Amino acid sequence: MRLFKSLIILILFCSTSLFAYTFEIENRIDAEADSRGGIFFDNGSIFVAQHHDGLWKSDANGSLYGDTTSYDTEIYDLWKYNDHFFAVGSKGLFVYDLSGNYISALSTVTGYSLYVQNGYAYITSDKDGIAIVDISDVNNPTLVTTTMTGQKFLHIRGDALYGDGVSKGPGDHLYLTDASGTLYLLNDDKNGTLTLQNSTTLFSKQARRIFVYSDGTVYVSSETGNLAIVSADLTTQTIWTNPDKHGGSTSPVAGGVFVRSINGTRYAFITISDGYLYMLNVDNPGSISIENRFTDGYKFNDLWVADSRIYLTSHDGFLILKFDTNLATISGTIFEDLSGDALADGDMNFNDSAGDQQSKHGSTVYLYRDNGDNALDDNDNFVATSDTDTLGNGRYSFKNLTSGRYYVVVDSAT
Repeated sequence: MRLFKSLIILILFCSTSLFAYTFEIENRIDAEADSRGGIFFDNGSIFVAQHHDGLWKSDANGSLYGDTTSYDTEIYDLWKYNDHFFAVGSKGLFVYDLSGNYISALSTVTGYSLYVQNGYAYITSDKDGIAIVDISDVNNPTLVTTTMTGQKFLHIRGDALYGDGVSKGPGDHLYLTDASGTLYLLNDDKNGTLTLQNSTTLFSKQARRIFVYSDGTVYVSSETGNLAIVSADLTTQTIWTNPDKHGGSTSPVAGGVFVRSINGTRYAFITISDGYLYMLNVDNPGSISIENRFTDGYKFNDLWVADSRIYLTSHDGFLILKFDTNLATISGTIFEDLSGDALADGDMNFNDSAGDQQSKHGSTVYLYRDNGDNALDDNDNFVATSDTDTLGNGRYSFKNLTSGRYYVVVDSAT
C-alpha cells in the first residue's frame, strides 16, 4: 500500500490570542502576604514565606488564608522535607509540621535561603556562607558547621527534584547563586560535609533563583530578568537575554524561576521585581521564545506553577493567575492510492473501490515540531504518534498543540 503525502507541513496560529497561553487574575490578596521569596505548593495548599507574619498558608484558590502560627516572623525561604516544613529568615531557622504548626526554632542561624536533604538543612546568607544544620531531631535542630564563610550567597537548591519542583529523595549535589552572578556546584557527601565541584559566572549582575529540573538541567534567573540554562555539571550554558531590558531590584530575594512541562513542551516561568512575569518556551535552549508575558503593579518575587494556576509572591501581596490554553488540533485522513499514480485523484468515497479510497486501518502518523530552522531534520522535536485504527476510516488527530510549525510524517511502511 502506498500512502499520499508522506510529509505534510502545517503552521498553526491561534485565532483567539497572539499567545497559546493566556493569563487571567483569579485572586489578588493585597497587603496580606508581604513575601520576600519562598513558596511551596503541597497537597492543595500554598505555603508562603511571609516577611511579617512568618509562615502563611492559603488554599489553592486563595479564598482561605492566614498566618499559621505566632511563634515565627521575618522569614525569607522555605522547603518541605519528609513530614515537615523548614523556613529561614532574619530571626532564625523554624520547623513546622505539615499543617504549618510551629515545632521548634534555632535563632543562632539566619539566612536568605535554605534547602533540606539527607537530614541536613543548608542555609545561605550574604555574609556567612553556608550554615549546615542537623535536623534529624526536629525538636532540637543543631548547627554542625559553617563553610565558605565570607561568600555572599543568595539562593540554594538541590538536585533531588521532580519536574514540578518537589523533592524526591536523597540528592547528590547543591547549587548556589551569589551576588556576583556566579553559580556554584557543591557535592553533598550526605554526612553534613560539602565539597566545591565547579563554578561558572552567568551574569554581570546578581544571579538569583535556581530551579533544578528532573533531567538535571539547572535554570537560573538574574536580577534583570535574564535566564541561564546550565548543564548539571556546569560545563555548558545558554544565556537568554530579556529583550525588555529590566533594571531589576538589588534585593537579594527578589525574582523567581519555575520550570514545567505542559502538553509535551518545557516552559520556564520567570518573575522580575518590577512586576513582570514571563512564560518562555525552553524546549530548544538554542531558540528560546516568549510564549507570553504579564505585568502588574505588584513587585514579584518567587512563584510556583501547579495545575492551571500560577502562584506569585510579592512585596505587595499575593497573586493567583489562571492560565488558559488556546490550543489547536491537527487532523486529517490518510488515503490509499489504489491506482498507484501517486495522485489524489478519482472519487474518494470510502470503501467503494473506485479511485482513491480512505485507508481502513494500520497507518501510523508522527508529529514533529520544528526546532526553528524551518526544515524537517533530526533536530526537530517529536510530539506524538497517531494510529488511524484509533479513529477509524483512515483518520488521525493531534490535539492540544501550541502555536508553531509542525510536520506530519506518515510511515509509508504501514
